[in-house]
Amino acid sequence: RKVNQPWHGLPASDQQNRLLMLGLEVTIQNEAGRNSTKYLHREVMPMSIRVLTLAMLSATFCIESAPSNAADLSRKPFSRWGQSFCAQSGNCDVNFGVVPASHAYEIKFVSCYLSIGNVNGKPLYWYLHVVKPGKDPVGRIHLRPNSLGTTTTEHTYNATENGFLRAPAGATMTVAMTRDTSTAGGIPFLECTMTGEDVTLG
Repeated sequence: RKVNQPWHGLPASDQQNRLLMLGLEVTIQNEAGRNSTKYLHREVMPMSIRVLTLAMLSATFCIESAPSNAADLSRKPFSRWGQSFCAQSGNCDVNFGVVPASHAYEIKFVSCYLSIGNVNGKPLYWYLHVVKPGKDPVGRIHLRPNSLGTTTTEHTYNATENGFLRAPAGATMTVAMTRDTSTAGGIPFLECTMTGEDVTLG
């Protein structure tokens, strides 16, 4: 018997659901000895058919609710904060630590505040970078400094960036700032926050 298949071209999940319902219809026809499936009444359905119906409908709902990435068991928001008083050499880092085992951090937002104890001080390079074990780089989110102004003793900046970096288990996450050393003097102070999703892996 040729079966009309109107689901061609639909998403994979919809195709699976249609196939499940087709299998349910064929099984009910065979078990109940009917040529039509439009009479699906409780009183004519044997217990085996009822159990099969519930099982196949449950499978349908499981397909619909399956995560897009089967390896990601759960997700929850996370944030990390850190600060550092830095040497006058020009380099300043805020280290957010190491991603724990069986997790991945999807970093989506970085915000920093920088103060340099010199009214002419300014950052030269400023970025968040993620490095895997063995020093293999994952990627960077570059930060663009925005001057907040000066006082008689310091120059302050902030930087706020949206982006995406997936830091695997064991990776280190660090905001690095390299100061323009053409103007000597003044100890930089760096404070940063990053946020995103903490993914538990299967």
